[in-house]
Amino acid sequence: MNRLANVEAYRLSSVVDEALESLRFLSRLTSDDVSKLAHVDGSFNNQLKSEARFKALFEESIRMDRRPKELDGAGAAVRASTKEICRAIKTRQQLANTVNDQCGGEESDGVANIISTLTDLKKIVRIKLCTTVEQEETKNENIAALTMRAKDAQKDVEEFEIQLRIERNKKEKNLSKFNDIITKLNAELEGLKEKTENGRNRLKNETDEARATNKKVHEERMKEYEERLAKLTESETTTSKEHSSAEDTARKTKMKLETEVVNWVTKYDAEMNERQDAINTLNKQYDIEKAELRQLSEFFAKIDRDLANEEEEKAEAEGEKERLRMAMQRVYKAASKMQALVRGVQLRVAEAKRKKKGGKGKKKK
Repeated sequence: MNRLANVEAYRLSSVVDEALESLRFLSRLTSDDVSKLAHVDGSFNNQLKSEARFKALFEESIRMDRRPKELDGAGAAVRASTKEICRAIKTRQQLANTVNDQCGGEESDGVANIISTLTDLKKIVRIKLCTTVEQEETKNENIAALTMRAKDAQKDVEEFEIQLRIERNKKEKNLSKFNDIITKLNAELEGLKEKTENGRNRLKNETDEARATNKKVHEERMKEYEERLAKLTESETTTSKEHSSAEDTARKTKMKLETEVVNWVTKYDAEMNERQDAINTLNKQYDIEKAELRQLSEFFAKIDRDLANEEEEKAEAEGEKERLRMAMQRVYKAASKMQALVRGVQLRVAEAKRKKKGGKGKKKK
């Protein structure tokens, strides 16, 4: 478990270090630096073209009020070219030296804060990953044990000092005895030096003889190697002539192909310029038609509002007519009921009068 944590900690540290290095480099790389370095390496040329294409598509999206599909691809191309530059700077030392000499910008405060935060985060994560719970507990136990051992050691030091004084007195007594022994050993050492000097002289003579023998062998081998070098030089001259003729043929073929490529590129540029002119013409026509469409839209919107107002007024008039019609119907119904009541009253009055007249006639009989 601890090994895996340590491996992950070092892997994370290496990733963060690489990110910090790339971030420091990119913070100092300006657009002018990219333009100046475009002729040095193809990655900077790709970066310059990718940024120009992305900028053109972004401005077109703002002008057309819509996001083109090519904008996402252009953004991905910018990111890919940036990664390619960072990878080239990391793997090619000569290119890195050239870029560092060219870049004169400084890190901004925001980039410095990000770098400081990532550095602190790397330290914290590495400590946390490399320190387990068991290690933390062991650390605390060791601290307690060391504290106790320090106290015990202090007591031992006091006891050792007492013993040291006793031993020092004993050593002083034995020192005179050892001085006599050292005198005898010095006498023996002088005898050994004399024997060593004789052995050194003998070894020097043997070395000189071996050196002379080896020098003779070396001279013989040098002669042999010089002869082989002469033969190889002659062979190299012949091969160089053959390769020169082949190189001339290849160079002619290369010039022919380059001429064809230049012609194709010139033709392609001419066609692209014609198509760009056509695109510009269509864009201008589009802008004109867009303005006309806006004017017509405003005109028809005004007509629609007028028609809507007219329909609303008609609806209000129809509603007023319907309300008057219903009111008249209610009036007619009320009048009919009143007439019916009046007729009923009149009928009852007439019936009462008739009955009254009929009663009077019977009494006369």
